[in-house]
Amino acid sequence: MNIDTSFATEVTATERLDLSDIMELQLRRGNIELRNFIVNKPELNVPLIVLSIDTSSRVSTGQFELILQVRDHVTIDRNKDKTVATTFELRRTARSDVNEVDTIKATLRELMAEFVTIYTKENP
Repeated sequence: MNIDTSFATEVTATERLDLSDIMELQLRRGNIELRNFIVNKPELNVPLIVLSIDTSSRVSTGQFELILQVRDHVTIDRNKDKTVATTFELRRTARSDVNEVDTIKATLRELMAEFVTIYTKENP
């Protein structure tokens, strides 16, 4: 798992850990096997679940976007090259009211529940 908050400067390091805990808990509840993320060894981090949080483009309206992607090894048919690509993606756009991070956490819980449902259906 990796969480990209480069477009969400209001998310603190502690809140980022909370988001990671939400993701991990939902995945474990769905019996989805997890491996630790290794920073300087990208080839060992595949498949990888990436959560991107973007609040930058809609600061004035209070909207944010969560993008959950699964990146995995794929082979390109035309030249048989192996590469890593996004193989699955879910998006959610929501509007926060008073506490933006709490709204992000609630939206992430819904997004992860949907991901786990889809994953377990496709990978019985």
